[in-house]
Amino acid sequence: MFFCVAIGVLISSSLAVTRELSLYEAVSGGQARLPCNVTAPSVDDSVSLVLWYRSDINAPIFSVDCRHGPLENSQHFPSDYLGDRGTFDLSTQPALFIIDPVLPEDEEEYRCRIDYRRARTFNVRMRLQIITPPTRIVITDQNSQRLRNVIGPYNEGSRVVLRCIAEGGKPPPAVTWWRNSMLIDNRYTEIGNNKVENQLFLDISRQDFKMSLMCQASNTNLTSPNNVTVNVDMNLKPLDVHIIHTEQHFSAGQHASVQCRTAGSRPAAHVSWFKDGQLMNGSKDVADLKGLWTISTLEFTPCSSDNGKYLSCHAINPAFPNFTRKDSWNIDVYFKPEAFISLKLSHPSGKLHEGDDVFLECRSHSNPGITEILWYFNRDLLLNRTAAGILIKNQTLEIKNVKRRHSGNYVCSAENVEGRGNSDEFKLKIKYAPICRDGQKTSYAVSLNEAVEVICKVDAEPKTVNFTWNFNSSEKSRGFFM
Repeated sequence: MFFCVAIGVLISSSLAVTRELSLYEAVSGGQARLPCNVTAPSVDDSVSLVLWYRSDINAPIFSVDCRHGPLENSQHFPSDYLGDRGTFDLSTQPALFIIDPVLPEDEEEYRCRIDYRRARTFNVRMRLQIITPPTRIVITDQNSQRLRNVIGPYNEGSRVVLRCIAEGGKPPPAVTWWRNSMLIDNRYTEIGNNKVENQLFLDISRQDFKMSLMCQASNTNLTSPNNVTVNVDMNLKPLDVHIIHTEQHFSAGQHASVQCRTAGSRPAAHVSWFKDGQLMNGSKDVADLKGLWTISTLEFTPCSSDNGKYLSCHAINPAFPNFTRKDSWNIDVYFKPEAFISLKLSHPSGKLHEGDDVFLECRSHSNPGITEILWYFNRDLLLNRTAAGILIKNQTLEIKNVKRRHSGNYVCSAENVEGRGNSDEFKLKIKYAPICRDGQKTSYAVSLNEAVEVICKVDAEPKTVNFTWNFNSSEKSRGFFM
């Protein structure tokens, strides 16, 4: 292939006609094709001699002698300068002087001289420019480290600086950057030592993952451009995270499992679980082969205190330590009631005496709510008995006009769908004045001056009792204190 550009005009003399000077290009190592029209100017004329000259060589570098016959049967004589690299093809119109392979040193001005038998000599002058493609293209990072094939990984959102350097080439090549056949940078600079550089500054986003970047160096359209391609690997932030739970609630003390799925991170995200901000252990992660999604499964046993707490799943790519995606779930933990009894008095003295009204309240903590409350006295079930002063309403046990027989251990039992929970025993003590116990000996038969032990047993609350003894006789009455 060749390219022709008119670059000047020479004035013909009376002895010869010279056509304007034209420019032709050829790629080093390829073919140079220099045209010369050898058609006779008239039907009664013909070519007798074709001579090719190079401006810096006095003698012809190629000769075609047709003085003794037609042009197609002429003899061709290459010079020692060209040897078998030079041929003259008469089968084309115009005829072509071919140099194959053409060398950088073949760049020069050439002249084709055609001598006719009748017409004046005709000269065609032309300039042959030899183009040498770039010998090498390299891509480096900003620290001049050579890059090949897959480069990175680079963090999304970061700036990538790539240098493309083309070495050699005449004229100096245009060095450009392309992405998916689209030109993205055509600013290049000659940096000396026969090198041309194009430095690419690229702010990359998620959409640039796996993109191909091609650096191209070209100084002619006679051959395909030289190019080098690299593919960009990237670290990507997690796009989303979502807690997956099949159960609407958990039961305290029972094994629970919950999953968290995160996608979009490269490499695969690290998943952490937190309960009200406290790190939890016991999770297992599974990532896909490409590392773009991760499923983390948390196994744990919730307790009643976990009800209402926030369970959160955090996904983080270590390449972005300050960026976290998370999802939270307010967990609902069912547990059987936790019950306890509190005492309310009908007067503010804080002391409970016979005749007072007593209020015992069964307080409970449960999820879900209480469906039933039962009361027990000394392990026997208490029923609502209005006539006996036992009133049970909702979560309150009322004992009217309390008696010493009401002293003992009370338990309240609360139930919901998770089960039944009992309070600790609540010991109720009714204060009352001392009273002699039944069945005591009240009569003693003794002799005069005989010692006797008289026992007095009483029931009382509190237990500390002061005894006073009186002696009654027909003779004398005496008092004794103990």
